[in-house]
Amino acid sequence: MTVKLPANFHRVSVKDADRVRFFAADGAETLSCEYAFGNLMAWGERYQMACRELDQRLWVYGASADFLYFPLGAPASPQILYAASQALRQQGFSGRLALIPIDYYDRHREELDAWFTWQTSPDNFEYVYRTDDLADLPGQKLSSKRNLISQFEREYPDWISRELDPVADKAAVFHIAGAWAQNITDDVEHVHDDLQALIAAFDFWSEAGFQGTALEVQGRLVAFAVYSMLTTKMADVHFEKALRSHKGSAQMINRETARQLRGKAEWINREQDLGVPGLRQAKLSYDPEHIIKIGLLYPRPS
Repeated sequence: MTVKLPANFHRVSVKDADRVRFFAADGAETLSCEYAFGNLMAWGERYQMACRELDQRLWVYGASADFLYFPLGAPASPQILYAASQALRQQGFSGRLALIPIDYYDRHREELDAWFTWQTSPDNFEYVYRTDDLADLPGQKLSSKRNLISQFEREYPDWISRELDPVADKAAVFHIAGAWAQNITDDVEHVHDDLQALIAAFDFWSEAGFQGTALEVQGRLVAFAVYSMLTTKMADVHFEKALRSHKGSAQMINRETARQLRGKAEWINREQDLGVPGLRQAKLSYDPEHIIKIGLLYPRPS
């Protein structure tokens, strides 16, 4: 699938890795996972991701959805956002803007409301946790996670956790992902997209900076996670799947990934819930340190 791109934008490729990471590196723990180079590559074909640099800012554009992301780099005033939106509209695009931090909108509401209609997007809020909290699961709120892990460790005393090997573990990872997909019946399109993104992640494993965690029982992979560094202090977990047949494996892979990341990342972004009730509850049940809240800006008719 190929769609038209705005002038001076180009499809994201491995050649953009250093520049995207440069702009994201100093992002705080509030930086959206959508700027992760790994996500831009894994989901690049599905969403036709493109980018350009202009005036010390990185602009990212999702062509299939026709949304321009809030820029990284030099601060962007409402006037700059409006100018960028108008430039797209003059080329026949929607001029819609995405990943607008809610606190940015609150600070500039009067100016932005003159040009745009605001829409919050809670389905795309992102959940961020302290790595130490996911690694240690302290306190009463996380006692149920500790209990499930204890059950797993008693049931499978020979379990091991290790770094994922993108070559040796590839077939087993796809098997687990396929088993997960078979259990999802109400969102077939998203499941298909997720599987295709996982395949793409393995295609660009080293170039995108992916790493992973593997959980084994008796030499068999029962859960995996794929992550990358989003900023110098925050990791982004892109994919995480576990076999339902091994109770507690989902909690184990979560904990083991955090332990693998301890010392490398202070924060872990576990991405969005996409409005899926069960997924939202699961992410909230881990007691996030904070939630990245974003919204959309739709240009008002001229």
